[in-house]
Amino acid sequence: MGYSFKVTIYLSDGNEAGDWNNFIINSDDTIRKDPFFYSVTKGNIDYSYIEGIVE
Repeated sequence: MGYSFKVTIYLSDGNEAGDWNNFIINSDDTIRKDPFFYSVTKGNIDYSYIEGIVE
């Protein structure tokens, strides 16, 4: 149940985006929004790009 990247999206006014916010990117094809897991259906998440941003 670990994770690689916990993502929070902010709007230009500094407030958190609603509904589909605070999710976890587990891998290049899996996202977790507790308590469910979602699989990418087309292509992949650009995991290496996100990894480059945070390192």
